[in-house]
Amino acid sequence: MPLYHSLQHSWLTPYNSLRRGFQVYREVCSSCHSLNRIPWRSLVGNTHTVDEMKAMAEENEYDTEPNDEGEIDKRPGKLSDYIPPPYKNDEAARAANNGALPPDLSLMVKAKHGGCNYIFSLLTGYPEEPPPGAVVPAGLNFNPYFPGTGELCIHWTKTSI
Repeated sequence: MPLYHSLQHSWLTPYNSLRRGFQVYREVCSSCHSLNRIPWRSLVGNTHTVDEMKAMAEENEYDTEPNDEGEIDKRPGKLSDYIPPPYKNDEAARAANNGALPPDLSLMVKAKHGGCNYIFSLLTGYPEEPPPGAVVPAGLNFNPYFPGTGELCIHWTKTSI
């Protein structure tokens, strides 16, 4: 497994690395995966400035508390709100992903053996072609670091970001 910390590039500061990772999440991963346990404010100073995070939060609408008539309105997001999931519920997520429920990525570093190194290996482990003899079911992508080696996630390095 490649080691994330073994990279020695001047551009790969913790801030730039986290900012780039959040860009990849927003532009690629967020179409399927959630960050249910991450409020916008937790990214301030880590990936973006206060003003940048406020602007991102305000792009989303959140429910207000019920008014005197029990009506619930919408309001722009704020830093204390959590990053919204891509689907309304697990059933909608499964329906959009051939029956698979994309995992929430909030605690993935803590959940996987190898932590950051596992995530780094997974994200950078897509070969141009599967190795000879590898069986990859239709609709899946080969990644040697993913259990079973076939996953629904797209090869994000082939996207436009």
